[in-house]
Amino acid sequence: MSAYKDISKFYSDDERRTASIIKEIGTNKYNVRVKNDAGSVFSAIFENEDDAEQYAEAWVSHSEHYFNTERNK
Repeated sequence: MSAYKDISKFYSDDERRTASIIKEIGTNKYNVRVKNDAGSVFSAIFENEDDAEQYAEAWVSHSEHYFNTERNK
């Protein structure tokens, strides 16, 4: 059984899009849980906190630049 630690939370200006970063202590992986405007929830796993933070910030700000870069294709 793994333990989890809440790292940070992000909200869009209208608070309709959210992102939460949770660290899984046993694996040292970072789970970013995001909620879109319609209320659907998705998650993405990252190896380090910096990548998780960048993804979460981009998600809530609708940053097309982040999602269209070469490293994310």
